[in-house]
This record gives sequence, structure tokens and C-alpha cells, in this order.
Amino acid sequence: MILDNTLRLEAVLAGAVAANQPDYHVDYKAWNNAGVETKPAQSRGALNSTTDVIILAAPTIQGFVFEIERASIYNRDTASVTVTVKTDDGTTERLVCRVTLATLETLCYARGRWFVLTSSGAIKQGAGVSGPASSTDNAAARWDGTTGTVTQNSGVIIDDSNNVSGMGTLNASGLVTALAGVVAGTGNTIRGLVPTRATVDQPLTTQTTLQNATNMAFTMAANEEWIATAEWDVGTILSTTGIKVALDVPAGATMNLGVVINGDTPNAAGASQDWYRKTTADATAVDFTTANLPGTTLANIKCIVWVLNGANAGNAQLQFAQSTSSATALTIIKGSFMDAKRIA
Repeated sequence: MILDNTLRLEAVLAGAVAANQPDYHVDYKAWNNAGVETKPAQSRGALNSTTDVIILAAPTIQGFVFEIERASIYNRDTASVTVTVKTDDGTTERLVCRVTLATLETLCYARGRWFVLTSSGAIKQGAGVSGPASSTDNAAARWDGTTGTVTQNSGVIIDDSNNVSGMGTLNASGLVTALAGVVAGTGNTIRGLVPTRATVDQPLTTQTTLQNATNMAFTMAANEEWIATAEWDVGTILSTTGIKVALDVPAGATMNLGVVINGDTPNAAGASQDWYRKTTADATAVDFTTANLPGTTLANIKCIVWVLNGANAGNAQLQFAQSTSSATALTIIKGSFMDAKRIA
């Protein structure tokens, strides 16, 4: 900002202060007719409410100009003030800026731009929005409080390739769509969607006590409602082991488990051996006995799950066991999967 010998820089408040007048400082250099600068100088003082204050007078030597390097107006008052900075040639005033400063905020000029510092020394952004003194690189900013003027740091990171990390629970009122790639999880919820799969075979031998099926569970908060479908390939000789299937849910939950088994050996009429069992009791097995599965080695099992949780958060866990104890392994085969979804 340049002042010649016809211009002075002024500041004025829109109203009377509550207690204290704002302070001002102006750092400047003078340039002579030959374009040689002098040593830096400073003008400082206090404003005077609605009376214009000359915060930097015009040069008194003909041909000299003042170059303003830095300027500041600090609001020492106990209330907000509105500051107008302007130039005046004695006839016409021209507005430079008009800014409302909260108590202890500072209006600053440096390197050709005006900005506001908050009481903590952070640069106040945009339309009255301020941030912390420091932040984490690539972190998403969050509102701090309800004023609509202060932001804070967060642990959610969006990197330069638009990958997001550091998130906790994501709740959405609409559909979350992946336009490319895979939305995946092994227990973390994305709009209630939890796809999981068996990454290795899970065999059981001589075991008729229900065991948790690996990666066949989802987590529910209190009073949530969920549905799920699991598709298992099981073997290896079901006519020897049979299979029991159950669902373990938190205390107080209401549930329904339906299980369909489709064996690889036809019955006497030449049709595949299909059986359906249902239970509404927590951790209570539906039992496909060896008598139900004569000659069957492998089968596809489909589990249809509905759970309305009560006051206790926890897991809904599918379980299985041999119907008849045998040294022949009953195995949930790698690649079996489950899709669970929160619906309320």
C-alpha cells in the first residue's frame, strides 16, 4: 500500500467502545524522488470510537511516498467492534476495508493482503471462520462448538490420492455407493453393511458342542434391527457327521434363524435332498441329523437371519457343530460368506 503526499491512512469505529479503544501500529518506509528508501519507521496509537483517526499521515516532503509494510489494529475492548480503514486526500475518502473484530482479535495488513488473527494467534479464515494454531497434514477440519466460526483438527485423513483413513463409525441416511473398487469390512459398519467370508477351511472333529463359525458375525448397538444371509459350502461326509447350526445373540434380543440345506446326493425320487429348519431361540441349534442326509457328502447351507436387538450391544454370531460325533471332519469350506445389513 502506497501513500503519496496527498493521501493519509485513517481508521474509525462504527460505534462507541464498551471499555477500551483499539490499538494500532503501522510500519512503513519512505522513498525519495530518486527511488532511494529510508530506514523503516512506525506510527502507533489508539482509535477514538466514531472519530476518524489518522493512523499514518501523508508524507510532508514533495515527491516522497510512504510504503506500508505492515499494519495492525488490535481490539482491546471487551466487546466486538467494527473497524473501517480508508484513505483520505482531504476531499474524498476511499474505503480500504471494513471488518468486525471480536474481542482480542487483530486486523492485520502484510504483503499486500488484509487478514484477521484470532485471540489465539491463528488466522481467521473466510467469513469469520478461524482454525487452530496448527493442524495435521491432510486432516479434515471439523466445527468446534456451535458458533459457526471456529474449526478444529481431526483424526480423519484424506491423502493426496483421495484415500480416507482414521474413521470410526460412518452413519448415513441414504445409500453409500462405491463407484469403483470394493467396500469391505470384517465387522466395521458402513451403513450397516457387513460382508465377511471364510478365509480358510474351518474343520471340526468329534465336536457336537456348538462352535463359533469364523468370520460369521456382526456387531449390533442397542435397539438396532439387522438382517443377514450366509452361504456355506460344507463337507466332507455329512452322512457321517450331520450338522447343527445356531445363532448366538445378545441377551434380550429377538431373533429368527432359518436354515436350508441342499445336499449333493439325490433322494429315492431322484431329487436333491433339501431340508429346512427354523428356530427363534438364542444359541439353540437346528439339527440336520445323519438320518436326514443319507449318502450326502457335500452340501450348500443357506442361513437366513433376522435380529431385533434389545438394550444390550453385542455380536450376532453364527455357530455350528457335528450332529453326530465323528473323527471325520465337518468343515465350513474356504470362500463361504455372509452379508449382514442394518435396517433400523
